[in-house]
Amino acid sequence: MNSLVFLGIVVSIVGVTSDNLTTNEFIKDIGKEFESNANFIKIRERWGYKAWIGIEAIIVVGFGICDLILNELFFSIAYGVFRGLAATHNFQIIGEYRTIGIDVFRENSKRRRQLFQRVSPINRYKMRLQYFACFFICIVALMLIFLIAYESMFQIDLFLTFLVAGLILGIGGFFFTMGIID
Repeated sequence: MNSLVFLGIVVSIVGVTSDNLTTNEFIKDIGKEFESNANFIKIRERWGYKAWIGIEAIIVVGFGICDLILNELFFSIAYGVFRGLAATHNFQIIGEYRTIGIDVFRENSKRRRQLFQRVSPINRYKMRLQYFACFFICIVALMLIFLIAYESMFQIDLFLTFLVAGLILGIGGFFFTMGIID
C-alpha cells in the first residue's frame, strides 16, 4: 500500500501543477473574469499566488497522510486525476481562444452569457445533464469495484482496485464540477 500512497502523491503533484500552470496561462491571456474558481481568485488577490500554492501543497500532503494512515483510501489519486482533467479543460479553452483570437473569444463568451441570462436554472441543469449522468455512472462503477475487491482476498487485487477507484472518483468529481459550473 505504501507504493500506492507514493503513486497517489505523485499523481496529485502532477495534476495540481498542470492545472495551476494552465490556469495561470489562461488568466494571463484573457483575464481573471473567465476563471470559474472563486476561491482561487480571492486568495490570489488577497495573499498572492504563493499562498495558493501553499494551500495546494497542504491539500496534497493531507490526502497523502490520509492514504498512508488508513491504508485503504485513494484520495490523492482521485485529487490528482481531477486536477489533471481540469488542466485538460483549460487546455481546450486555451486552444479555442488561441485559434479564433482573444477578442472573438471574449465576444462569443459575452454573447453566450447574454443568451443564458433568460434561461431558467432547471433548463441550465438539463443542458448539463450529461455531466451528472457521467458522475452517477462513475459512482456506480466505484461501488461495484469496491464490492468486487472485498469479495476477493488477494492483495494485488486491492492495490489495483484502489488505483482504479481513485481514477474513477477523480473522473466523477470532474464531471460533477463541470455540471455545476455556470
